[in-house]
Amino acid sequence: MKKLGYKKMVDPNTGEVQTFILIGHEFEDTDFVKVPFISLELLMQDKDMSKSATRILAYIIRHKISFDNYSFVLSYEYDIAGNIVMSERQFHRAVNTLIDKKLIVRLGRARYMLNPRFFRYGTVEQLRKFEEQYDKVQKRKGEKEC
Repeated sequence: MKKLGYKKMVDPNTGEVQTFILIGHEFEDTDFVKVPFISLELLMQDKDMSKSATRILAYIIRHKISFDNYSFVLSYEYDIAGNIVMSERQFHRAVNTLIDKKLIVRLGRARYMLNPRFFRYGTVEQLRKFEEQYDKVQKRKGEKEC
């Protein structure tokens, strides 16, 4: 059974205090998801973020990322149809919204990666690895657009 808790953390660079939601089996473990409240508030108040995009994001967090991998395959046919009530067109619009908001990045056909700067899951070493992977993908995308 998963536990839910709150923890205040201080940013060592700025001294800013942020409250995080902790979801995990044991809070002493490094195996947990921490999402800053500010990220949740911004997502909930974002007028461009549709309910479909929010539902897809929740599905990704619950079912697609793992402790050692932030990349995942996501398709309407195999993941969404039968699990979430929405049309294929809504699904594609929702995924494009998540990409535009930089919550996920497209790696290839039906392959994506969750932005590790918004959603933290794993140890510090793993998060650094995920951030490096994400930065490399973003850099390649930027080079293609030039």
